[in-house]
Amino acid sequence: MAKPYFYSSDIRELHRAKLSSFQKNFYAKLYRLRIVEQKRFAVGGAKYTEDLKRFHRLQDEYLLLVKNDIKSVVDLVDFISEQEEKIQQIEDRQKEIYRESSSRKRSIKNEEQY
Repeated sequence: MAKPYFYSSDIRELHRAKLSSFQKNFYAKLYRLRIVEQKRFAVGGAKYTEDLKRFHRLQDEYLLLVKNDIKSVVDLVDFISEQEEKIQQIEDRQKEIYRESSSRKRSIKNEEQY
């Protein structure tokens, strides 16, 4: 039985990620400090994935505050109330559209009206 053979011009390109020099230095530092494990399925890897998820969530929250120019708790409460009002308006409009389309469907008696 013949061995399978993989044809490629340069097999090293398949395994290397395209990173900038800054990214390479950053990840090398993370690995040296043992902040991130190279083998993510090792015993302690789950802790770091939870930390990364938490960091991403915190970054999203921070970006929300920066993009909407929220500088105090009062601004945050106002922003939340505005968003809730917008959501309520959208839900009301959605209900109206559903009601209109259902009434149109019920009023159709034959294919010509459709």
